[in-house]
Amino acid sequence: MIAKLVVSFLKIGLFAFGGGYAMIPLMQRELVSERGWLTVDRFMDVMALSEMTPGPVAINAATLIGFRQAGVWGAAAATAAVVAPSVVIVWTLARIVKHRVDSAWLQAVLKGLRPLVVGLVSLAALTVGRVSLVDWPSVGLAVATLGVVRFLRLHPVIAILGAGVVRTILP
Repeated sequence: MIAKLVVSFLKIGLFAFGGGYAMIPLMQRELVSERGWLTVDRFMDVMALSEMTPGPVAINAATLIGFRQAGVWGAAAATAAVVAPSVVIVWTLARIVKHRVDSAWLQAVLKGLRPLVVGLVSLAALTVGRVSLVDWPSVGLAVATLGVVRFLRLHPVIAILGAGVVRTILP
């Protein structure tokens, strides 16, 4: 099981550009559709817990899923595997970019990656929304959260706590 966790999370870490939220669609495909380790509902629970705990969402999710599948060693293996590709890529790119910061080619590549990240994050939002926005109170809470965080500049932690209280009170 630990070898399977390492392979899955190396794949996720290697091919998910754009950070934690951009990894969500790839994680769902790998862990729910291909491996069958989680149901869609359980996956959404893991994403919610990963978002609520300190640290990057993908690393938190890898730790939770690794622990669920293979205990402490599974958590350590999954976490290391999801982080390893980024460490290697960033270290390598930092050595290259250090001398070519003003390169037109590098600037073009970075400009091309921005829309890719927006698309992946949007796909993650659609994926989570399809499963999470199941009734009108959920939709209302999502819209209200977007409004108070975006326009009233409420801190996301307060919004998370408030949403938990609201959903506890509402049926």
